[in-house]
Amino acid sequence: MPNHINQRIAFLRKLVKAGFHEENLDKMVVECGSLAQDTSYVLTFFVLKHLFAEISAVLEGEAVNLERFKALTSEIGEPIDVILDKVINNEEVRFNDLESVVRVQIHNLNVFRSDRQGF
Repeated sequence: MPNHINQRIAFLRKLVKAGFHEENLDKMVVECGSLAQDTSYVLTFFVLKHLFAEISAVLEGEAVNLERFKALTSEIGEPIDVILDKVINNEEVRFNDLESVVRVQIHNLNVFRSDRQGF
């Protein structure tokens, strides 16, 4: 992987570790969009871009308490980190890798939305 791509992935990883706050999420969306165009990992970065955009859309313009924020973002950083490790090491990102992060995202969104509706 070219050095400038590795640097951009390192920047994306830094954003993920810094937290899923609106400002970071917007940067993550942009970075994933660019990486989808500039690398052979098109599907990987397309999926990550969609996940980050979805979290951002849920948080946009809404005050969210810490418990609900944790419900929305829990356990998503680790599978993303595994995926980014594979990309950095020029390994194949498998269907199961992407499915695991999407599964966590769908679960988190369902929990978040059910909390909002008071179920």
